[in-house]
Parts: sequence; C-alpha cells; structure tokens
Amino acid sequence: MNPDLSAGLARPLRLVALGDELLRGDTSDTNSAWLAHRLSALGYTPDSIEQRPDRRGAAEAAVRRWREEGGVLVVGGGLGPTPDDATREEIAAGLGVSLAEDPRARKLIAERERRLGRRYTEETWRQARIPVGCEPVANPQGTAPAFHCAHPAANEGFLLVLPGVPREYRGLGELVFPLADGGERAAIWRLVGPGEDRLAALLADLPGSDSLGHYPSLEGHRLRVPPGAVDEAELARRLEPYLVSQSGGSLEADLVSRLRERGESLAVAESCTGGLLGARISRVPGASEVWRGGVQSYADEIKTALLGVPAVTIEEHGAVSEEVARAMVAGARERLGSDWALAVTGIAGPGGERPAKPVGTLYLALAGPPGTAPRHRHLVGGWDREGNRRFAVQQALVLLWRALRETS
Repeated sequence: MNPDLSAGLARPLRLVALGDELLRGDTSDTNSAWLAHRLSALGYTPDSIEQRPDRRGAAEAAVRRWREEGGVLVVGGGLGPTPDDATREEIAAGLGVSLAEDPRARKLIAERERRLGRRYTEETWRQARIPVGCEPVANPQGTAPAFHCAHPAANEGFLLVLPGVPREYRGLGELVFPLADGGERAAIWRLVGPGEDRLAALLADLPGSDSLGHYPSLEGHRLRVPPGAVDEAELARRLEPYLVSQSGGSLEADLVSRLRERGESLAVAESCTGGLLGARISRVPGASEVWRGGVQSYADEIKTALLGVPAVTIEEHGAVSEEVARAMVAGARERLGSDWALAVTGIAGPGGERPAKPVGTLYLALAGPPGTAPRHRHLVGGWDREGNRRFAVQQALVLLWRALRETS
C-alpha cells in the first residue's frame, strides 16, 4: 500500500503547498522545506516550491501544468474532512477524471477508527474519495489517506498528494521517499561559537569551501558539507574549537553523551528562561541517565526558598547579577545532588530594564565537581524577548560544553 516512489523521481520536480494560512503568514511552509531536504539527499533538488491558496482552481492548475510538462508534482494540503478541504476534487478535475470512494482508502480509515476506538462521522468518510485511477497511501499519523498516480502519458514521473498536517506529511514522506543506508548525501556539521564573518575567514583559502552551505541560528551554526566538496580532515582541523558534531547531532545531545561517558549528572536553575534550558536537555533520548532536574526560580522568594540564594544578595546586587547567578548555581548543584549545574538569570524584555542593565542583560553561571573552577559569563542579547531567552539557553549550554571539553 505504501510504495517506494524514490526510484520514479524525475524532472521537472515541483512542490506545491496549499493553504490560505501560508499566504497570510499565519503559518510557515515547513513541509516543503522538510521534503526538499529529503529529496536533496536522494540527489534531487526541487525545480520550484510554490505556495498556493485554498480557493478553487489553484491545485487544478498545478495538475494541468504537470500533465503538460511531465516530471514529478507533490501537492500538500486540503485532504481533511471539512468542506473547505477541496484538494481531492481539484486534483480529479486537473486529471480529467471523476472522484469516487476507493474501497482500499475506506478500509484504511476503518482500521484507524477501530484501532483508536472512535466513531467517525460522514465527513470523515469523505476522505476515502480519491480521483479514479489513483492509488491510496496509508497514513500512519492521521485519518486522510494520501494518494498517487503515474503520469498519464510520460514514461516517468508521478503525482503525489499528501495531507498538510506536518506530522502526517512527514510521516508519509519518510515512507514513500526512503533514504538508502550508506548512500552518499550531504552531511550537516554542528558548530558553536563562530559568527558567519569569523567562519568565512577561517575557510577563505580552503579549496571547495564555496560549495558549503551556511545556516546560522540562535541554536548554533549548521554547515552543509556535500560529499567530496572539501578536504574534510582539514575542515575539521580548522573548525575543531567550534565543532560539536559532523553528523547533525545537536549540542544538547553531545552534552548528554559526554556526561554519560563521564558518569556525571546535571541540574539547572532558571529565571528568565523559565524552563527552556531544561527542555533543551530533556528532549534528548536517554537524558534521564544524566539529567537530575531543574528549578524555575522566576520569583525572588523562590530563589531564596528553593535555591538558598540569600535575600541580602538579591537586595544588594539585584536578581539579575553575577552574584545571584553564582548563588543560584551553587544552590542547584547542592540541593539537586548533581555533579554539574547551570544557572541563568536576566532581563528578557521588553520591559524590566534597570540602571546599567539594559534589556537583554544575561548572567550565566556553571558549577562542577570538586576541583573544577566555577565559571560565569555576562552577556547582552540584542533580540526580542523570545530571542534573548533562546540566546541565553544556547550560551549556557556552550558554557558547559567548553568546560567538559577542557576537563576531559
């Protein structure tokens, strides 16, 4: 029921995302970006990615163009049970066929109904109607089956229609476009520390460096390294102080791995980040082996009651200060019984500015096992509230990452 369509990839290769919400800017088209990345691993960069409205005619026009030009067309969105989900009708019109209930698609929906113990409505069963001549594709994440068909005239190429819900789109994409183990594809290296200007200077005279892809963010720098593009040993040598992973692994995953290998544990104390630091760590599979927990000490009295920060320290230096960050991290390490502890306090904004402490002021502290020197950083983030919080979390993790590297 779920075919491997990767062998039928052909050009032109076009991705179309349907949804008024995409054109209004209410949500981003993450589906097409995800699929484009997957297809590029198979050796096919899409020729175009389009966003089109829900209103009638958009999907139909895309299918008519595909019938004229051939190749591959992937359409995402509008397969749900509500009246505005008209993609099935439009695809049928573009193909010049009727829409009919497919017994295989109905069986897929019935199996999901039984498995989840739900009673579906007549609107739900609308999703079993697909264009005549198309093949349904089982949806492991949702109710609406996807469907596909070969080009009616060309010897290669196909049309694939996927639900727009991201988890369903991606779940189906993984099934119909499997990645072969060991196949050559671009690697994603994870870096922390260098800005784009510093990175460009480091690689300026490295042959092939112009083929590398640079993707900076507040969670670090991703470097796309196509196979054979550069001398990877030399690239790794130059980037060694900043290199977290050569296989796409996250900073927090590397930290969990390092702590596990050392048999050490970690706890955190957070103020302005309100749990984001703990969330970054706990989302790593297996984090429970090293992760003790954290204290979200947003209020000053919680810093005192749960972390033992002296009230007089807060009164004299302010909650956003080096002194309070150091007291928070000492309290977290002692009270949660961890080998390592991180603490973050700051002014995320947009309000809360203090004399000599502008919005974005951050104080980070790190405490480790006996014999390791405590560390502290004072930074000023230049983003909005959410950006400052993400920046604080990233820099706290980097502080620990560097300490673990230096004490290994």
